Amino acid sequence: MHNLSPLSGVFSVEYRTTFEKFLFPAAFIALLGVILGGVNLYAAPEDLRDFGASLLLISLLSLLALVALMFGMGSHYDFDGNTRTLWFRISVFSLSYRLRYASFSDISAFATSGIRNRARIHTWWTYKVVMLLKNGKMISISGARDKSVYAMNRLNEKLAGTVGCVFFNSEPELVAHAPVAGDRPIVEFHDWTTADYYTEFWPDIALSLLFFAAIVAFIVGLAVSLS
Repeated sequence: MHNLSPLSGVFSVEYRTTFEKFLFPAAFIALLGVILGGVNLYAAPEDLRDFGASLLLISLLSLLALVALMFGMGSHYDFDGNTRTLWFRISVFSLSYRLRYASFSDISAFATSGIRNRARIHTWWTYKVVMLLKNGKMISISGARDKSVYAMNRLNEKLAGTVGCVFFNSEPELVAHAPVAGDRPIVEFHDWTTADYYTEFWPDIALSLLFFAAIVAFIVGLAVSLS
C-alpha cells in the first residue's frame, strides 16, 4: 500500500461502457432486419409487403444510427484535480455530456486487477485499474487492456496521485478484491475463480446469446416469408 498527495489538473481515462459493447450486435441485428424487410417487400406474399416496408425502414434507420454511434461515441472518466471531482464524460462526435460521479473524498483507493482470457486452448491475461469507494463499491476505471501488469500499475499510481489516496499494485495473474474500504482500505489479491469469470464476462455471454437468438429469429422469419 502506498499513499500519495493530490495533484492539480485533469487526467482522463478512456472507458468502454456495456452500452458501447452492445452497439455492434445491435447493428448486426438491424442489418438482419434490413435483409428480412427487403425479402418481405419484394419476394414475400403480398399480405406481408406492408410489414416488409415498415421493417425495412425501421431497420435501416436503426442501422445507420447504430453505425454512427459505433464510430462517434466514446466514454471517459475525468479526474479533475482542480475541483477534486470525478466526472463521467460521454461524447458523441463533437457533443459531450459530463455527469458528476463522485468527489475525491469518496474515493478510498486504486488497485490493479487481472482478467484471465481464454480462446480454445490459448489463455492470456489482461489488466485493468479498479477504484474502491469508501462505501465498499469497487468500479472498473480503465477497462481491460493488453498491457503488462506493471504498465497498469503505473496508471494505478498516476490515478492515486491525482486523487491523493492510497494505491495497491498487483503481481501478474492475480485478481483484486477489497475486504475493507473506508479511510483505511485493505485490498487483497487472489487467483482467478469461476465467480470472477461470470462477473467479468457476463456482457460477452449475453452478446453470444443475443447473436444466437437473432440468427435463429432471422432464419425462421426468412422461412415464413418465402413459404
